[in-house]
Amino acid sequence: MGSGWRLDPLASGEPAYKRRIAVRIGLIAIFQVACALSGTANRTGDRISAMRVLFPKFWSGLGLILVILVAPANAGAFCVGWDKSLPNYDPNYYSVSHEFLRSKYVVKAKVIKETWLGEDGKEKTLQPPFQNGGPKPWGFDPYAGAVYEVRVEDSFKGYAPATLRLFSENSTARFWFDVGSEQVLFVSQENFDPPIGDSLTIDTCGNSLSLPKAHVLLKALRRLASPTK
Repeated sequence: MGSGWRLDPLASGEPAYKRRIAVRIGLIAIFQVACALSGTANRTGDRISAMRVLFPKFWSGLGLILVILVAPANAGAFCVGWDKSLPNYDPNYYSVSHEFLRSKYVVKAKVIKETWLGEDGKEKTLQPPFQNGGPKPWGFDPYAGAVYEVRVEDSFKGYAPATLRLFSENSTARFWFDVGSEQVLFVSQENFDPPIGDSLTIDTCGNSLSLPKAHVLLKALRRLASPTK
């Protein structure tokens, strides 16, 4: 992804974390049932009544564990272009030319500011520690996401303003930019849950890339840009 652009490692780590939490919840439920039954070991009537009440909880806990253990371990960010079950599936969906066509802007830009937003959509100062000991907020932390302000240095598609504000949702599809890094970005407009609403963003499954690793990509974009800019 380059030194200044990182798909949040939680794209694979967050599901694993949630799986561990769910297993713990299931084990706690089973443990509570066992403790309750042990407390009625010498009272047959109480034990039967307790079993009637607690067995649904036992099976719920066991069922939760089984569901988590058989679920795919690599469930992460959903990439629409990889889903072969969709009627309009296109194996070239994430090719450079395809993403170029569906993007609102394609630009080379420099990241000049990072602003984190609370769940109310207002600016919020980062307050560690964060989930899983991460350096920035992850899925269970109380942040809606981050807004990255980037200064456009070159444009390959669309008449982009001098500065763009890109929203990175606090989900498995989040992305992190290093302030001061230079990026080649395929920018689209998406609708996020309130209070964010419509915002510019990038597809983390796509071709956006940091410099200097984007030099080959830049050559391809210059060829694509001539007839469409």
